[in-house]
Amino acid sequence: MKILIFGGDGLVGSRFLALYGADFEVDSKTIDQLNLLDHHQVANYLKNADAEVIINFAAFTNVGKAQEEDGDREGMVYQVNSLAVKNLAELCQRNGKHLVQISTEYVFDGAKDNSPYNEEDNPNPLNWYGATKLFAEQFVLESGCSFTILRICMPYSAKYDLKGDIARFFLNQLKNGSQITAITDAKVTPVLIDDIAQG
Repeated sequence: MKILIFGGDGLVGSRFLALYGADFEVDSKTIDQLNLLDHHQVANYLKNADAEVIINFAAFTNVGKAQEEDGDREGMVYQVNSLAVKNLAELCQRNGKHLVQISTEYVFDGAKDNSPYNEEDNPNPLNWYGATKLFAEQFVLESGCSFTILRICMPYSAKYDLKGDIARFFLNQLKNGSQITAITDAKVTPVLIDDIAQG
């Protein structure tokens, strides 16, 4: 199978490549090689690409910084998380490619009691990051392309030095003897990125 990957240098994408890059014919582009925000560049590339599947690991994932752009559809968060996905989905539909879009549990509001969320639950994001990821999901659905949407929760790695994750945060706090301040009114299920990559 031939796969084109966006965001292969991020936490989840890089682990997918490390684990499965040799199992598929993979074309992984950095932003310098193929800018997902440049619609014409991506359109021209996909028109000639023989990849059957596009996996979009690319995203603006800093939730706090994303909130600084709340409601701004000209801002970087919306451009990366929503508009680029809209364009990508439309191109996948036009070129007969299957799109795998990585989304997030942040599309939900956390108000559901006593059971995990499932695919049938109604999204209701509480912040701009979650909203932009939900817009992306809606754009994919509206595009008519063949797709898979994967909502992941707090990805962490067994060992990864290039980008922080929840495991690295707690480990560093404990090593430094720092007090850990965290939320106490939410249930989360961090997911090992190896499991995400396998999925």
